[in-house]
Amino acid sequence: MINTSSNKNILKLIKYGPITVVVLFSAVMIMLLIKENKAALERDIVRLSNNAISQQRLLLKNQIDALSSHTSFEKNTATEQLQNDIRERVLEAHAIAMGIYRSNQSLPKLEIGIRIKDALRNVRFLEGRGYFFATSLDGVSELLPIQPDLEGTSITDMVDVKGTKIVKDMVALMKERDETFYHWWFQKPDSDTRPYFKVGFLKRFEPLDWYLGTGEYLVDFETQLQNTMLARLQLNRSNLTFDYFIVNDDLNYISHNDPVMIGQVTTSEIFHVKQRHSLFLDGEFIDSSHSYIDDNGLLTGKITYARHNPDWHWTLVGSIDLEAVNQYFVDHKRDLELKNEETLLKILLLSTVLSLMLVAVCFVISRNTAKRFKRYEAKILRHVNQLNDNKEQLRFLANHDPLTKLRNRRELESSIESDITLCLESDTQLAVMFFDLDDFKKINDHYGHATGDRLLSVLGESFSELLGPKDNVFRFGGDEFIFCFPLLIDYEHAKEKVLAIQQVFSREIDIFNNKLHVNGSIGISMYPHDGLEASELIRKADLVLYKSKAQQKGQFLFYEQSLHLELERALLIETKLRTALVNNELSLVYQPQICATSCQIMGVEALIRWHNSELGFIAPDEFIKVAENVGLIDSIGDFVMEQACHDIALYNNNNASPIAVSINVSPAQLINEDFVAKVCAITKKHQLANAYVTIEITENVLISEMERSRAVIEKLRDRGFDVSLDDFGTGYSSLSYLTQLSISELKIDRSFIMKCLSSEQSLSLVRSIILIAQSGHMSTVAEGVETIEQYDKLRELGCDIIQGYYFSKPLPFIQLCEQYAPEIESAVFSESDAL
Repeated sequence: MINTSSNKNILKLIKYGPITVVVLFSAVMIMLLIKENKAALERDIVRLSNNAISQQRLLLKNQIDALSSHTSFEKNTATEQLQNDIRERVLEAHAIAMGIYRSNQSLPKLEIGIRIKDALRNVRFLEGRGYFFATSLDGVSELLPIQPDLEGTSITDMVDVKGTKIVKDMVALMKERDETFYHWWFQKPDSDTRPYFKVGFLKRFEPLDWYLGTGEYLVDFETQLQNTMLARLQLNRSNLTFDYFIVNDDLNYISHNDPVMIGQVTTSEIFHVKQRHSLFLDGEFIDSSHSYIDDNGLLTGKITYARHNPDWHWTLVGSIDLEAVNQYFVDHKRDLELKNEETLLKILLLSTVLSLMLVAVCFVISRNTAKRFKRYEAKILRHVNQLNDNKEQLRFLANHDPLTKLRNRRELESSIESDITLCLESDTQLAVMFFDLDDFKKINDHYGHATGDRLLSVLGESFSELLGPKDNVFRFGGDEFIFCFPLLIDYEHAKEKVLAIQQVFSREIDIFNNKLHVNGSIGISMYPHDGLEASELIRKADLVLYKSKAQQKGQFLFYEQSLHLELERALLIETKLRTALVNNELSLVYQPQICATSCQIMGVEALIRWHNSELGFIAPDEFIKVAENVGLIDSIGDFVMEQACHDIALYNNNNASPIAVSINVSPAQLINEDFVAKVCAITKKHQLANAYVTIEITENVLISEMERSRAVIEKLRDRGFDVSLDDFGTGYSSLSYLTQLSISELKIDRSFIMKCLSSEQSLSLVRSIILIAQSGHMSTVAEGVETIEQYDKLRELGCDIIQGYYFSKPLPFIQLCEQYAPEIESAVFSESDAL
């Protein structure tokens, strides 16, 4: 806590310190504000001048660019304008000719033609350059005002400067069209020897089989357009806000504010030879780096902008005198200065008022500081106490599960070590019980995780109620709990604890109005019999829990050394099985299936064998279950399917009496969504007909996955496969399976065959199975037939197929061929050598 002397010093500091700081701060802020206000005014004036110059530059650029764009437009549309103009003239001439023809139809065509020529001969347009000509469709000139001596003669051989017979082309076009444009190259009269592009328009005059036309040099028309445009620009100068002039490539003025200057050579420095060839195409300001502000802060000088137009080889130069906009600049500058002064006064006034208010507030605060300080001191003390409480809560949460409030695994081993010490001192035993809730995932999936969490919380409360003074229960994780019961006398004492745990599940548990029936499996290790350290006891309890759940859920199991060896062997089998396929340790043998009446081989059952260099021979019943648990059954099943179909296809391809093969399929394989497609692909690959493949399934798959199994069986039957129900009668057989499924074969389990001669009950069961199969049009296969008496009895009962050691043990494929098809033995050996 803060001592009394420190409290007084703090109070003085709070009382006078803020007032002193406020006064100093206000003085500094006022000085800074005055300085910033002055700098802001200077920046605003510079910005104002720059804006004024930028506006004038933009205005000048936009207007000069607009003039240049208009010039380009006139140039680019000159041909189109000329075509429209001459077409309109020819159409007028055609209308005149048609009017004359219609008014004088009673006259001979020759006389009509003379009248039309007289009417059009002296017509001129395009500033006197334009005239009409008329030519007959056989190439005779009818009207040619500039060369009347050619009228009445054939001019089909007339060519332009490029050697094109233009009249011949015109006649050909007029025979195909009613009107058309035509272009040619001619020397201009009274001009240099250069060829010029000429645009013409022709219109057919059908009454006399003529065509009327006219033409104009494009360069003359463009010159006319230029003159018209320059005259229009000269008239519009008074409407512009800037001055400009235009020069041509010879640096002669063609447009100027002073008409006297037009035609004279410019002496402007901006037309330096180097500049003329490098700038103006995109437009450029001349002397743009020049300062436009004089010593008095006023605008001065001119802004000059030039742009070259390559279409008509004009250079447009515009300029704006900045002194003309000085008044605008001065007015706005004065407005800025006035606003700046007003702003400064407001800031000073506001700063002073705020400073006084802050001083007053600080004074009031200082009077209340002592009282508040006392309250804060008390509050700090409460917070310190609360922080200590929070630390205790965090320490609890660090060592306890927040859901069940049970201790978590953090202190599990240390607690067990303490219990071991207690048992060692009292010569008693310790039971470590690893508990796992059965099918907890199904509860979460069906009712939701909120229900699952609540169930764990309720179980945590129930488990806590079972504990004695020295007992402990921990939530290990998920749905797993570990009980520690020290001071036990013997195993029976431990069993009493187990029964107490199981009693929790003897009644239904109500969770959110859901009546849940749950159970759990328990694995138990005992100190000192099963281990002397906590980690060892936990590990062995976990191992035995795994075994307990595998045998039957909801039960408990004590750790035993034999069980440990069994689990270690299962783990070793799992490890070796993962590499069995890669190391070629798996193989197939085939047990013949013999017709009961003819004693001929009808098929074989493919059986898998595994021989490992370390483990030796491992029975299928031992490793198939491991393969299903660890997810290897699909790859092993694919191997069996591939090898069996390969061998039987080889057998059938070299044998006049083909046989079928029965292949066992695990439930996990059968319900795989691509199982049918995979089997069909394998039989197609080995060219084995589907009818020679029988898929053997067990009753377990029908119980757990009835709907999915039925769909797969239907697909198999639709594709020609047979389906056999293996070990019929040993499980939860139901006649309803046979009515719902397309089963083609029933296999009678060997346990019934072994007892059928000594047990009337077994004999009756065998007889019933055969009758059931016959009534359902299914065949029967008897497994495990070892004596002639068994064979005779089964044949008497009507069994179809016999399989067992009486006829043959399971044989490798080569021995199968040697015994039943020696004629294909050489083919089999040849393929084996090739492989």
